[in-house]
Amino acid sequence: MTAFYKKLNRFGRLVHQRSRDKQVDIANYFTVTHPGHPVVKNTDDAQPSLQFEDKCPRSVRKEVAELWKTVFGG
Repeated sequence: MTAFYKKLNRFGRLVHQRSRDKQVDIANYFTVTHPGHPVVKNTDDAQPSLQFEDKCPRSVRKEVAELWKTVFGG
């Protein structure tokens, strides 16, 4: 598994854990989009995009953004 997919997997596990803790499936409020190019070279530079649903509460948006930053940085 490349570094890119390890990060993506870690983000998913963190979201799942946070959802269990809050007893709300926060994954229903956003979509992760894979980059449009193959992630074979420069896997450290590759980053998926994160898009929130319109109905996403501000508190959930903030939590997910913090998890995203923890895993993917920036």
